[in-house]
Amino acid sequence: MKTRKIVGEWYIYILMIVIWVIASLITPYFRQMSVFMTIIVFSVPLALVALGQNLVILTGRFDLSVGGILALSTVIASVIMKNNLFIGILFPLLSGTVLGFINGICVSRFRIDSFIMTFGMMAISQGVGLLIRNYPGGYIPTGYVNFLLKKTGPILLTPLFILIIVLLVGEFVLKRTNFGRAVYAVGNDDVIAYRSGINVTLIRTAVFTISGFTAAIAGLFLCAIISCGDATVGALYPLDSITAVVMGGTILAGGRGDYKGTIGAVLILTSLGRIFNMAGVNIWYTYVAKGLLLLIIVAIRMFGVREEKEVAE
Repeated sequence: MKTRKIVGEWYIYILMIVIWVIASLITPYFRQMSVFMTIIVFSVPLALVALGQNLVILTGRFDLSVGGILALSTVIASVIMKNNLFIGILFPLLSGTVLGFINGICVSRFRIDSFIMTFGMMAISQGVGLLIRNYPGGYIPTGYVNFLLKKTGPILLTPLFILIIVLLVGEFVLKRTNFGRAVYAVGNDDVIAYRSGINVTLIRTAVFTISGFTAAIAGLFLCAIISCGDATVGALYPLDSITAVVMGGTILAGGRGDYKGTIGAVLILTSLGRIFNMAGVNIWYTYVAKGLLLLIIVAIRMFGVREEKEVAE
């Protein structure tokens, strides 16, 4: 029973290792350290976006605006960093936080459906980004890029460090803080949470604000990877972040899930893109593979939950 519990908690990492082993057998190039470092680098922005998305989904809502906020932050950074690096970092963070806060207020206080609100915010933020820069470009300082993509031998230390920190912070917030416990409570039943003294409006506003903030951080990291600002670069992040959260074990209804599973799912999704790219397969098949994998994992989890209920009865 104990072994089964461990496997249940870490299944996403077992699946990740299986995928990596199969990929190494099919494509020998996949065994190189540089490939794994590339996966780590491109996993960081998605992991940051998924950090905020996970909190939102745990409360029973979701955030489609993360892609637009991420893209807008790359554009703002590419415009301002040329003159002032500090302001070029601060402004994207402030804009992401403010947009996330507006999402939170509208969803929690004015009861606007999260799909409608965040979809609208996605369109607004991407539209503003296109008004500022309608094609990829701008200036990202070389020193900034070198710092975020710092390499020691074959290992990119900064991205690896960031990924580990994001995992630890996410798990700590969810499992070791009153805020994390309140997030779970709101997701389980917001009425009971309210009656027990939890400020449901504040918690929901906070998770959307954090989601906007983490999306902006992701944009600041991504602009170092692509070395420019791009108002369209965030198009896939809403779907990929929700997919990662659900694959990682968080249920869309809220109240159940964690962050370690989400990180594993992020690594799997990024790995699939890299594997298909190296194999010379059309990129559209990557989306098919992601969708099928999501359906399989959700089906396995539903079977597991049903089995648990039968044992309990």
